[in-house]
Amino acid sequence: MKSHRLIIAVIIAVALVGSTVAWYVGQGGAAGTVATINDREIGQDEFLENLEAMYGEEALRTLILYEMVMSAAEDEGMAPAEEDLDAELDLIRNQLGEQGYAQFLAQYGMNEMAFRYNLAISMALDNIRFAEVDVSEERLYDYFDDNRERFDFHDEIRASHILVPDEASAWHMIDLLEEGGDFADLARMHSQDPGTAEDGGDLGYFGYNEMDPSFEEAAFATPVGEISDPVESYAGFHVIKVTDRQEARQAEFDEVRDRVEESYKQEIARSGQEVLDEIRSESQVNILKPEYSGMRLQ
Repeated sequence: MKSHRLIIAVIIAVALVGSTVAWYVGQGGAAGTVATINDREIGQDEFLENLEAMYGEEALRTLILYEMVMSAAEDEGMAPAEEDLDAELDLIRNQLGEQGYAQFLAQYGMNEMAFRYNLAISMALDNIRFAEVDVSEERLYDYFDDNRERFDFHDEIRASHILVPDEASAWHMIDLLEEGGDFADLARMHSQDPGTAEDGGDLGYFGYNEMDPSFEEAAFATPVGEISDPVESYAGFHVIKVTDRQEARQAEFDEVRDRVEESYKQEIARSGQEVLDEIRSESQVNILKPEYSGMRLQ
């Protein structure tokens, strides 16, 4: 629904190291039964052997690159802490919602453990490359002054919605609201948007060109504190409540400093690919399994 302000730069690692079952090699060859079919058992060893036959080279390449990057980051004291990884995963999950997060993983062919590998690599590469950037208040202010239009605030509204499957249900929600029903409570009970229902339908702030066009048009036309008529989008029918509005205005440096620093570092720093190429060139890799001895790490 919403064009979430997620820093999809974390996906750089997916492109760099692949996204298949890199995690499985680390599971080891412990004994145990993975599945049974009638009186036939599939053991853990058989399971891992078949995975290696199908994905062995790609999985080994991913694990080697993971160890390369994390080793380089640890040597510089820049490896992401487990709690930072947890926090970033939680942020991404909250921004996308549970359904959106599941779709995101499926789109890139990952489970959460594989994504965690990729996220760790991406965060480590960012830590390394951003540490190279000379950041001072003077430099940041000059950058802000040269790029003020990037940081100015645009017209935004904050809204909540209740998503239902049909127009009749939307009108029923409006009837309940007119009878004194609480919008947030109704959203929690009835909204079919898993990403916002638990928060009472709150979508946060958004500007133009971030929503479905019909939803956006109705939301911006609704006064603060008012409820819209049913609005149809590709997702279903919405009842929208606008809770705040912010007019366009010029930004002051102090209120956007963090955005300025992030933008400055992204623009000045080397790319993640450049850092990874350097780490590759400085790493000594000895592949002991003969069938993978000619494997390229690119």
